[in-house]
Amino acid sequence: MSPVTATMRAPSFPSPPSTSRQSLSEFNPTLDSTIFRTDSQLKNWVKTSFLPGSTDVAINTVANLYPQDITAGSPFDTGILNAISPQFKRIAAFLGDGVFQAPRRWMLENTVASNPNVWAFGTCSLNLSTVEN
Repeated sequence: MSPVTATMRAPSFPSPPSTSRQSLSEFNPTLDSTIFRTDSQLKNWVKTSFLPGSTDVAINTVANLYPQDITAGSPFDTGILNAISPQFKRIAAFLGDGVFQAPRRWMLENTVASNPNVWAFGTCSLNLSTVEN
């Protein structure tokens, strides 16, 4: 167990009321995602940067959870808008889940038992913006 996990699970951890907000389209990557043009490039990046030591089966499973269809990526509900590269919206969805959604969900799962004064809510705004050149 990491020190952060141990601290948050300790009985002495403060339990102030808190809220946790999520947004449907939480993340637009700042990395140069234009270098990822193919499925195999994206899988290699995930395997070397995020999930080192993972099997190819696990990497394929992750890749299947984030389809190549640009209309299915983040920012969501924008169709082909914001797709500055073939993998951009796919990467944005993956990073949004990993950087924002997973830690938020972990925090909720690990604090609600000791602190009933935790609330979560979601937002969904219009995604009309486009990436500017």
